[in-house]
Amino acid sequence: LSNREDDRIVFNHYAPRRRVVKPDGSVEEEAWTTSGRHGEHWDGMAFWDRQLTDAQWLRMYFGYTVTVDDRDMDGLPDDNAKLPLDERRFGSSALRAMTDGQMNDLRKAMLSTWVPGPLQTSWIKPPYQGIVPDPRKRDNDNDGMDDLHDPYPLYPNLPLIPYMRAEIDGDAQEWTGIPASASFDKGGIRFTYRQAHDETGFYGLYEVRGPWKRIEGTFDAEGYGVYSGPAVLGFQVVREGTNVSVRPTFAGAPGLRQSARLIDDTWVIEFKLPNRGEGPWFWNRGGREVGTVLSVWDEQNRGYSAWEPYRPFYARMLEPNGQDPLPSNSPAELTGGIELLPGNPQLKPQGGWKLDGSVYRHSGDELPLVIEVPKVSEFDLYVELEAKGDGIVGAFTPEMKEMNAGVGYIGFVGGYGNTATRMRLFGKEEGDSDVVMTAGIHRIQMSRRDGEVWLLVDGKPVVFAADPAPKAVVDRLAILGGYDGAQTVHRVRYRVKP
Repeated sequence: LSNREDDRIVFNHYAPRRRVVKPDGSVEEEAWTTSGRHGEHWDGMAFWDRQLTDAQWLRMYFGYTVTVDDRDMDGLPDDNAKLPLDERRFGSSALRAMTDGQMNDLRKAMLSTWVPGPLQTSWIKPPYQGIVPDPRKRDNDNDGMDDLHDPYPLYPNLPLIPYMRAEIDGDAQEWTGIPASASFDKGGIRFTYRQAHDETGFYGLYEVRGPWKRIEGTFDAEGYGVYSGPAVLGFQVVREGTNVSVRPTFAGAPGLRQSARLIDDTWVIEFKLPNRGEGPWFWNRGGREVGTVLSVWDEQNRGYSAWEPYRPFYARMLEPNGQDPLPSNSPAELTGGIELLPGNPQLKPQGGWKLDGSVYRHSGDELPLVIEVPKVSEFDLYVELEAKGDGIVGAFTPEMKEMNAGVGYIGFVGGYGNTATRMRLFGKEEGDSDVVMTAGIHRIQMSRRDGEVWLLVDGKPVVFAADPAPKAVVDRLAILGGYDGAQTVHRVRYRVKP
């Protein structure tokens, strides 16, 4: 209803600003952003209605203007049956602009979207689910924070996402210390949701009992609203008898891992969305905000919302403290596979690698001792070596013409002057260990599988990271020499999986 983007009234057809050129040369274009920080359906309408100024309301092209009584001038009419809401029905004072002594009565009423429930068939829908604020209370959710300052004055849940690594196995025990981000008991369904994150992914836990049929989750990782683009993911968890399956919604959930288990009469459902890798989400440590919309539907197709229907609950990832414990599913040290002793023609030395009796010794610039393999997705590379520092193993994709410690999958022990042990995955350093090279022969192993990369030293896992490119294949394994490390290789083993 305007020819300017900063002066318009958005109807409920939401889309981000975009221009997409199709293969046939035609163009799909939205010149103006028509999506905001909101959820679906009525939440979007409520969001955009509240962006309008008084002047925009008065020059609306549709409808007509009426004048009503508002003795305390708080913006909320006193008593008029023609209107959907007034002070009398809300329970606020028509003589005091702030019935609770702190917040304007109209602002108090607008804490809620007054939505009765998720969109569903009228003749089966359950009773009204909207949250009605009490205009006389300063703290409607009883969480100890006044409505005036509470980011979510109608929910007692903290808008924070704790730092935790979860095993996706359908076991809720590890979640004991994580507070609930949502819970309800409606229509015979009891539901609790918890969320967490670490450097490998975003985790969620559903605990649900009663006659539920499906759980719909929508997740906004950029904080711009559920219609803002490809970072908005969604999926349904559907129960059919004793089986649980997943169906994509919105942009789906690439890289999703999920596990469900029935314990007594409660379903425990864990899921993980990856940080980088197959999915579009990415972050470092804490600080990211994730908005979540959850609704649970019963066997009669009646819907119940975890918070206000369609309004995203935005929570921020907490910064981690200290050093993460490693996951419990580390690979074992490789004892089988293909064994190569120095001099074996499968070991291809480059540059400063020289065969000296029963060992390979390195001197000079950084260059690899290479094992060529068919294109593989999983590998274990094990080497027995001694060095003053920089015990380095690596793997490289076919596109990587040069093999050095700045590309591919790299694990290094005693780098930076024998002070640090980490992995460097496609140029980005991951993890940190206090293990360094000492005198004598050490066993170094890098393993890649199931979207994870591990570095083991002397049979013990020391560094773990999520695979940043889980669909990539590698065609070369290598031990790298250089950095004045005086590396000496005694034995090599490897195992690969096409």
